[in-house]
Amino acid sequence: MDLLVDKFGVSIIELLHSSGLVLLVGTGSDSNFSQRKLTVWSTENNSVLCETSFMYKIEIVQANKAKTIAYVKDKVHIYNTTNMKLVHSININYMQSKIGLAPSNENCYLAYTDSNTEGMLNIFDTNSLTLVKTIAAHKSLVVKIAFNFTGTLIATCSEKVKFSCDIGNYGAHIQSSSR
Repeated sequence: MDLLVDKFGVSIIELLHSSGLVLLVGTGSDSNFSQRKLTVWSTENNSVLCETSFMYKIEIVQANKAKTIAYVKDKVHIYNTTNMKLVHSININYMQSKIGLAPSNENCYLAYTDSNTEGMLNIFDTNSLTLVKTIAAHKSLVVKIAFNFTGTLIATCSEKVKFSCDIGNYGAHIQSSSR
């Protein structure tokens, strides 16, 4: 894989937890490794398992053992990770959406911003393929989304306050972001 990364350049690398699979998106410096192509790479076999191409540049890729998501321009594409079959697409009205996928297969939630409306966050169940809830998370734009390992808690950060996060429904203030 090092040869692949060095030769073509990679703009996105996502390791699938507890597996030998890596999701790669190229820098576009080589036509075979485009910013519009998602490559699933096996580190065990040192080979490509599958590739999926899109019309536009891939902005974000995240995965867990159940689902793989690719955010492209104005859509979030949801795939079954085991066979990379498309199961659903969500239209996004906001070109700079932030996205977070829970690592859990059971609580397999996708959180995303859908507009430049300040602080609004959508929670989507990728197993039942339904919008679960819309949360007013902040008074300014959400800039980062993360789930805990079990998918039961979500943390978001806004652009307005540098070291402030909301955990669940409770605010938390981070005293220092360095060790």
